[in-house]
Amino acid sequence: MFINNPILIIIVILLILFLISSLIGLRKKQLSKRADKEFENFVIANRLTIDKEQTLHNNRIAIDKENYKLIFIDKTSVPERNLIIDLTEIAYCKLLRTKNPSNNHIHTITLECKYRNEQPSIILPIYQSGKDPAFKLMRLSKKAMYWKKTINLFKESIPARA
Repeated sequence: MFINNPILIIIVILLILFLISSLIGLRKKQLSKRADKEFENFVIANRLTIDKEQTLHNNRIAIDKENYKLIFIDKTSVPERNLIIDLTEIAYCKLLRTKNPSNNHIHTITLECKYRNEQPSIILPIYQSGKDPAFKLMRLSKKAMYWKKTINLFKESIPARA
């Protein structure tokens, strides 16, 4: 009797979809809270003073102006990388984009932080086509430009003896 009623079937399907959507949203919120707590613990353990901080899909970037440090939590690499970069030793940061040669779409966006000495550059992944959704490309690209400018402007303000 209930199976033959199309309106009832539609209502049941909509309720199921609503429940699934609610569960997914709850899971995302839990993961976000856990990531926030992990970041807070990392900051406390390393005695950092965060001035600016931003989430870049799964990664997190922050700057500590008091201690001249750049913090990058890379959740996309295995194993996870937690970097504390001494900005007094960095000459500059630049934005790098690589394109897929077959379709000319952006494949990766990274920040390259070049040391003053001969140490290899540090590459910070911002967007990776296989790991990040394509619809986040534009937003992550804008965030990458913002952080490149922020880091380079802050570098100019570091006292010579720091």
